Amino acid sequence: MRIPLTGRALARAALAVGLLVPAAAAADAAELTASRTSLREWTPLVQRTAAIQLIRAGADGRVVRLRDGKRGAGYVVLSTRTAPQVTMIGTARLNVRRQRMALRSARAMIELRGEGRSVEAGPYRDAVGNVRWAAWTKGADGGRRALAVSPEPVRMSQWSTVTLASRWAGDDSRASLRIDGRVVVRLPKLVLPMGATSANIGLGRASRKGEKGVLLVRNARVWGTELQAPVQADHAHVAAVAPEATPDAAAPPAATPPAAPPAAPAPTPTPPAQPPITAPPAIAPPILPGREVARLDFENGFGNAGFQAVSRDRITQVTNPVAAGRYAGRFEVRPGDTPIDSSERAELSLDTGESEGEERWYSWAVMFDQGFPSGGQWQVVSQFHSTAPRQPPVGFYAENNRFRLQVWPKNADGSQAAPERTIWSTTLQRGVWYRITLHARWSGSDTSGFVELFVNGKPAGSKTYIRTLAPGSPNYFKMGYYRNSGFSQTGVVYIDDFRATQVN
Repeated sequence: MRIPLTGRALARAALAVGLLVPAAAAADAAELTASRTSLREWTPLVQRTAAIQLIRAGADGRVVRLRDGKRGAGYVVLSTRTAPQVTMIGTARLNVRRQRMALRSARAMIELRGEGRSVEAGPYRDAVGNVRWAAWTKGADGGRRALAVSPEPVRMSQWSTVTLASRWAGDDSRASLRIDGRVVVRLPKLVLPMGATSANIGLGRASRKGEKGVLLVRNARVWGTELQAPVQADHAHVAAVAPEATPDAAAPPAATPPAAPPAAPAPTPTPPAQPPITAPPAIAPPILPGREVARLDFENGFGNAGFQAVSRDRITQVTNPVAAGRYAGRFEVRPGDTPIDSSERAELSLDTGESEGEERWYSWAVMFDQGFPSGGQWQVVSQFHSTAPRQPPVGFYAENNRFRLQVWPKNADGSQAAPERTIWSTTLQRGVWYRITLHARWSGSDTSGFVELFVNGKPAGSKTYIRTLAPGSPNYFKMGYYRNSGFSQTGVVYIDDFRATQVN
């Protein structure tokens, strides 16, 4: 779903009272780009003749400009609402062109809001005049609490990717702030309501009229996990290891199993015993170099992942088949399952935040159900999606009974910079586990970025230097099942044991 801006001044009015938009489904991600022509789920809220405009900004192309009015700083944001979310994440590509600030003052540029409380992030000017990124909470009285100031300076007239992640779970709440993919602030042990219900991107309420600012927004995205317990289900299946992907290649670094994860709590009755697996299990997961930065192994539900599915029964935990541990994820798509746009999908998104220059390793297991559809239309089972629009820079596709890794080099605006490249391809096998291990450097440069793939412990293709980011826009990981509309069959994919590490 793309929720972009258009027109000249979209709002020059007194403070709007209430939001005139329907609540977004929890499976949706509210996305904003400056290259299209409709607000849709986003509502402008402005005060003191402030303005929201779509402009061209030289080499930056089309951007959204938010500015305070001549009568003083007020409030000028774009807002979206949703059903209550136990986790909510907002990320935006921002350029603070101008912001006047008194000492010890702050101004929110991302706000995640629940009943009577908010988690906010934006510039803070300290006692000696330094302006740095910070995060804090606010209560119903508007008072700022739990202020945490990062060492990261706000670089005026430069683009930064600002990501605010939050958990809304009573006295088990928390939040963190990333700048250009790096965690700079953590707010642990917060007390927040059960569920966030709205998000704002823009120039938040200023403490003084003279603290006027101008903010450019290239793109933004807000998503979360609905405040419900995950669905658990059982789907018996006989699983086997997929055949070796390439017969003539040197072996990768030895893959030895890590210690078993702790057993997940049992919020529902213990599932009945499954039929024994008669075929060999999936190969042991490799030990990845570096420090772990992300994990979703389904042992404790779905973590902080965002849902994109027409209903909760399309994405479930299962006890059979599994590649590691006790649980795996089952992703089902039926004809007409279009929760966001015209394409059919059941996906989970993770805020992995791949940014320029980062080198990472990934490992996860994928299995196609015996009834997985064939045909010449595209189907995607894992992807590194950009916050810029259009095709994912890196994705795993199933098409014409082939399973392949494909890279789409992208320009800064999301358009295609060069023809897509197939890095690896093999005959698609159903009912078997593929253990995927991917080594990548994320870059908008064709000479710095690369991908290197191993499948079931064997090199799959060669290390390929290629652009892996849209310049200036980070990626995030999506797992599940995403396909072109028009299939007459229901399809099912199993995914398990996703882990990511960073080595630089």
